[in-house]
Amino acid sequence: MTTRSKIGQVPRFLLVISYKQGNFQISDLDRQIKLESEMDDLAIRSVNDYTINLDNLLGKLKKHKNRIEELNLVVDDDIRFTANQAVYVGAEIVDAFKQLGVSVNIQDYY
Repeated sequence: MTTRSKIGQVPRFLLVISYKQGNFQISDLDRQIKLESEMDDLAIRSVNDYTINLDNLLGKLKKHKNRIEELNLVVDDDIRFTANQAVYVGAEIVDAFKQLGVSVNIQDYY
């Protein structure tokens, strides 16, 4: 359902984790992602104004990698990520997730 508050918003990144055990869940993953920009927060207007740092997220996933069956990613082509001191654009980020040693799939954006 699209509401007025969602008009103009575009989903950029979705991570779906399938666990080996149904009763396990890694919490607070959203707090492991950092928006980085040289601009003031209020000046950010487009995806070109920032990168998303996934180092902490990848670290937390690595800590629990033997409990993860697979990772499924949906990634906007324009989003820029940093991880492991490298820059990735769009679906290139799958390479950083594959370094965890778990199955990683990239899903169609729409």
